[in-house]
Amino acid sequence: MSNQSNLWFDAVERLKKNKLAIFSALVLIFLVVLTLFAPLLAPHAYYEQNLDLGAVPPNATYWFGTDTLG
Repeated sequence: MSNQSNLWFDAVERLKKNKLAIFSALVLIFLVVLTLFAPLLAPHAYYEQNLDLGAVPPNATYWFGTDTLG
């Protein structure tokens, strides 16, 4: 059992030395957190249309504005 423990310890130590691997892991964690909070960031469904709204510039309700289909 101690051999497996040493293998994990060695793997973690090698990972700590690899700056690109650490950066990639942080980016991956950031993307996972964004996906968990996606409903809060984009509360409007992609299939919803409001043709009366038309093309609106960015505002508090539609952060990126709307296209001609609302």
